[in-house]
Amino acid sequence: MNFNTATMSPILTIAIPTYDRPSAIQKQIRRLLPQLDERVRLVVFDNQSQPPVSSHFTADELEKFTLIRNVANVGADANIARCFEYCDTKWLWTLSDDDFIREDAIEFLLKILNEKSDTVFLNFCKGTSFTTIGFSDLAKEFKSLIVFSSSFTMSSCIYNMKQLQPSLQYYYSSLSSMMGTIIMVLKYLQKNDHAKTEFIGDSLIEHYNDQVGWDYRKYIPRTRLFLEAFYDRKYRKSYNRSLFLGCH
Repeated sequence: MNFNTATMSPILTIAIPTYDRPSAIQKQIRRLLPQLDERVRLVVFDNQSQPPVSSHFTADELEKFTLIRNVANVGADANIARCFEYCDTKWLWTLSDDDFIREDAIEFLLKILNEKSDTVFLNFCKGTSFTTIGFSDLAKEFKSLIVFSSSFTMSSCIYNMKQLQPSLQYYYSSLSSMMGTIIMVLKYLQKNDHAKTEFIGDSLIEHYNDQVGWDYRKYIPRTRLFLEAFYDRKYRKSYNRSLFLGCH
């Protein structure tokens, strides 16, 4: 499909939360810049890095993307949440500074977005492809640990914020769970039973950083907050044989 990008408003925000990873953010941005066009807005949230992220780029490069520097270090979870709060395009791709994108990532993603324009949530889960409609369909797919973990892996997720924005409150109220983004999606699906999600058996990332940036000792007890968010007898049958089993 041919696009006249000169007359288009942005439809996709690529948001990168970052803190004190100068080499990674520089490499990621320089991979992204050649791929940008009028349909894409790139925003970086600098969580008080020292030195500032801006110091790693030329004046010409800084003109090509938006850089927001927090007045204080608000913590990793809150910095990721800012990506959602500031998004004013239909689609949001949350991208880690050290999950380096493939050379055709944006072109490929825009093609998918054009084909899946009525989808509320897309997830790039390599080797796994399916469509769900409503809450129960997606809950059943969480029998798979790969699917469940991919559903809140930052660089794998694309959100339709035009639809999800009213459910943003659920993300903020579940921020400490470290899975607030998929809680937001699931809460939306509970209220919109005909909404679709798509899991796509491909990847936008050429190289993932295999080093976990958070502490398992914090993550494991926080998973209970995920179960508590969905304690509801109405959905007991949907939870059967899935990771929601502990909710009832």
